[in-house]
Amino acid sequence: MRSYNIAVIGAGFMGTTHSLSAVSVPFYYDCDFKAVLNTLCSRNPETTRRRAQRYGFLNWTTDFDSVINNPEIDIVDICTPNHLHYSQAKAAILAGKHVYCDKPLCVTSQQAYRLAELARNSKSVCQVTFQHRFWPAVMRLKQLTDSNAIGEIISFRAVFAHSSLVDPQKPYAWRNAPIDRGGGVLNDLGSHLIDLICFVCPEIESISSITRTLYPTRRQDSVDVPVTSDDAAYMLIRLKNGACGTAEATKLATGMNDVLKLEIHGSKGALMFDLSDPGRLRYFDGSDGTASGFKTIDCMQKYDPPCDFLTGAVLPGWMRAHIHSYFCFLNSIDKGLVPCPSFDDAAKVQKLIETARDNRAF
Repeated sequence: MRSYNIAVIGAGFMGTTHSLSAVSVPFYYDCDFKAVLNTLCSRNPETTRRRAQRYGFLNWTTDFDSVINNPEIDIVDICTPNHLHYSQAKAAILAGKHVYCDKPLCVTSQQAYRLAELARNSKSVCQVTFQHRFWPAVMRLKQLTDSNAIGEIISFRAVFAHSSLVDPQKPYAWRNAPIDRGGGVLNDLGSHLIDLICFVCPEIESISSITRTLYPTRRQDSVDVPVTSDDAAYMLIRLKNGACGTAEATKLATGMNDVLKLEIHGSKGALMFDLSDPGRLRYFDGSDGTASGFKTIDCMQKYDPPCDFLTGAVLPGWMRAHIHSYFCFLNSIDKGLVPCPSFDDAAKVQKLIETARDNRAF
């Protein structure tokens, strides 16, 4: 079995998520490759050492340069704050490493397009973590829209809702940073929504938004820090085929936690995805004019390739899409394939985020 040595950059929540996803791949798929957790790299020595030992990393360090200069490392997995992605991904590609980067790829589209070009002209396989593409129901939704099962897309609605910034006592964090440092809900949740719409719909022609920041300051170390990035964004989108839709990314949805929904309405039918039931897709077939109501399509563990561990009776959990995303990344490296979503895909998303922010709906 071929092994790929991974260095995970960042020992926080996403670093843990990516580490678990990488080593879980052989448990879910009958593949002839695996990931080896070689090095965990983060700023705090004690936290990095403790988590590296707990998760089974062979090494740990606080020196990023030692990672990219290590000939044993095949893959650099970037799970750091958004403003660090550009310099770290660039250094990793120039060092000949494959790169798996958490979203958004960068804080500006200019940076993102530079990385995309660099990746395209290198031997590195570079993928971005837009894991919501990889839910079984979303993958089935994509198949149905591509096969014209619902006809021409007429309209769509998408929402990604959290309540995490409703509380005025919530302390200032890097996600509240200024936009030029990668802060704001458009970068955080909005990037997922825009990627999903790009994934399943025709090309976006125009996008605009209104945004809101609920509280002008938040506390950090007993100091009031100004908040200039968006807490909520409400987007209006037109596709090149004339279809219109809305996308709402918010951390001001009181009472909601990780609510993600996508509706696609076509001339012959409609599709509805809900993250609360990611193994099932709601489908309305109006092609013959006699159908009424939505039916449920059971997708469960029907990935491509299919999982040979979990059966179709097992509900997908939160980690499931991350694991499949990592499988696709490792498989692209192993088979010499173009990854999807690529850095080019992520650069397109970043440009749409900027356009949405610059074009005020009113």
